[in-house]
Amino acid sequence: GVLIEGRTVDSNHKHCILLLSTVTRGIIKGNKSNAGTIGIQSNSSTSDIVIADNIILSPSNQGMSCYGDNCIINNNRVVNSSGYSIGINVTASKCIISGNHLTGAGQQNIYVAGGANQNCQITNNIVLDSTNQSIYLDTNTVNTYVADNYVNKTIYNGGTGNRIKNNIGYVTENNVLSDTFTIDSTGIKTVTIVHGLNITPAVQDCCLTVVQNTAVDDWAYDLLKVVSTSA
Repeated sequence: GVLIEGRTVDSNHKHCILLLSTVTRGIIKGNKSNAGTIGIQSNSSTSDIVIADNIILSPSNQGMSCYGDNCIINNNRVVNSSGYSIGINVTASKCIISGNHLTGAGQQNIYVAGGANQNCQITNNIVLDSTNQSIYLDTNTVNTYVADNYVNKTIYNGGTGNRIKNNIGYVTENNVLSDTFTIDSTGIKTVTIVHGLNITPAVQDCCLTVVQNTAVDDWAYDLLKVVSTSA
């Protein structure tokens, strides 16, 4: 393994800190980088790398870039410059991105790309003020869990099997009441409900029930059905 800790790097070169492909079980902790193209990068074929408690300032392209599987990216601060910049870029499987504070990316603050069975977790991050999406899951992202983050831009889900929930600033779940309607005659009653989500829910993801709004209780219903959904 390799330990890189407590370094301050001011660089006009491509990488401030770079782990080559032969490294496994490395730790990059408590460092500070300023400028450079990429703040911290772990190359492909690295694995089990921990990147924690670092401060990355004004990278022109990426704050952190991880190409090795089983990487943990935790409690880092990334302040991006304008232009084409990404806060954290992950192209790997089974990575955990948690507890980071990311601001000001010229593109996305968190960008995930990769192949099948990626199985990453993106949780409890503060992700603010990117030019484009706060979090971006590209078309190859599979089975990735995105939850409990604070964002002020959208979360894009282009992959399959990904689960996005409980993110402040990007609503994917909601309990809402319709306007009142009468059940005073037989026949079909149609009600439109504003779902208040940042995404368009699938019909099969909606659940309905009837809530009594008056003291009158001599009514009944036979079938509830979601006909369609829209933005």
